[in-house]
Amino acid sequence: MKRYFSWYYASYALSFVVALTCLVYIQVNMEWALGFGAPILLMLFATLSIYLGTPFYVKLKPKSSLITAFFKWM
Repeated sequence: MKRYFSWYYASYALSFVVALTCLVYIQVNMEWALGFGAPILLMLFATLSIYLGTPFYVKLKPKSSLITAFFKWM
């Protein structure tokens, strides 16, 4: 599990640096409107891919309520 999270956070940090570098390059060298439009298009793509992927999710029925389990724990 440690190995998974270390790779997850490393890939997250790398993608963050690349994204900001590309975004700044687009805004400085091309056009501000394109620099603001690129993240919007990427967010729309991410939303669409999540929406289209929902039929493949494993949806389990809850066995008990989280609230009652919490109060039993207290």
